[in-house]
Amino acid sequence: MIKEFIKFCSVLILIIPLLVSCSQTNSFDTKFTKINKNKLPSTPGVYFFDGKNSIEVFPSEVDDTIFKNVFHIDNSNPEFVIYNNEVNPDTYFLYDYRGNNIPLAFNDPAQNRAENGLDLVQVKPMMDLEDSFYCFSQTTVINPVIGRTQNPVWCFSQGSENRLGIDSTTDNNYSLPISNFGFFLVDNGNVELIPPTPLDEEIDIDTLPITNSLLPTILYQSNTGNLNDVQLYWRRAIIGIGLNGNMVTKLYTELGAALSGIQLEDILVKVNNVDLTTLDKDQIISTISNFCVAENTIDIEILRGTQRFLAQPECSLDSGTQLGGFEYILKSEGYAEFQISFPLYIDNVYCLYVRNSGEKSCFLVQ
Repeated sequence: MIKEFIKFCSVLILIIPLLVSCSQTNSFDTKFTKINKNKLPSTPGVYFFDGKNSIEVFPSEVDDTIFKNVFHIDNSNPEFVIYNNEVNPDTYFLYDYRGNNIPLAFNDPAQNRAENGLDLVQVKPMMDLEDSFYCFSQTTVINPVIGRTQNPVWCFSQGSENRLGIDSTTDNNYSLPISNFGFFLVDNGNVELIPPTPLDEEIDIDTLPITNSLLPTILYQSNTGNLNDVQLYWRRAIIGIGLNGNMVTKLYTELGAALSGIQLEDILVKVNNVDLTTLDKDQIISTISNFCVAENTIDIEILRGTQRFLAQPECSLDSGTQLGGFEYILKSEGYAEFQISFPLYIDNVYCLYVRNSGEKSCFLVQ
């Protein structure tokens, strides 16, 4: 019996490391492809490298970036080349459009210096990329209204064109009911009316039309009014605080933060276990927005004096922030097609207004 037990334990000891090893495997790969020095990029810049060829990712200013037209790949484990003078890996970052910093692996630039003195630095994300929009930058990138960098960025999209909202179906012409006026949401080629509600009526999230597109197409049909009066508002989920760095400097008494016990001068340490202590105010706001879903709670670890506390504020919809980058074209079928130039946040509510109409038409991005 003892021998059998020892034999069982020996087998178990062998199996456990194997299970741990298997559980830690990932689909992403940080091995770099060997580059033929005879096929160097023609000019300095950032390039997507497909193993054989390098394709330039053109730079732009964040405010002028039309995300629908950025360079597109369908590779969750892409490899890039930064070809420039004295490339310092500590000054290049990859952000998704919501301000999340994607960790990067770099090769040794000293081993890849080209004959003309430029550095040829290969870089790969250290995690699989989701279907989303990303930008290489030397400072923080957050779209569309907070934490914008003034430096050039190199943006690209990755994944399903349908999910991103850059597929060809958004270029179709649609037949809308002639007598049915208002806003329509295009999703997967289907057109759905966005029901209007009075301005002062609370938003019922469970009844909103849903789009899975990060760059949705909106149609508008009306027999009155000025198309320039159409506005898009972001009804972001908030907890009701103001910050100076990561210190709470303002509290809205009827919102989640104050109701959960957060106080003025509390220091935000973590949100949903993400460390906030090294982030600036814009990054902290973006991080909270990334986790905050209306009518749900988030976990915030706070420091008050020398004591740490866990608060669980509920997120609620704010009054709305008007967004730019909302352009339209008139279609021969008798409606206007609105396009949004920057991707929308997942699990967030957006509302369309016609100035002085007294109504709103809201939808949810999932």
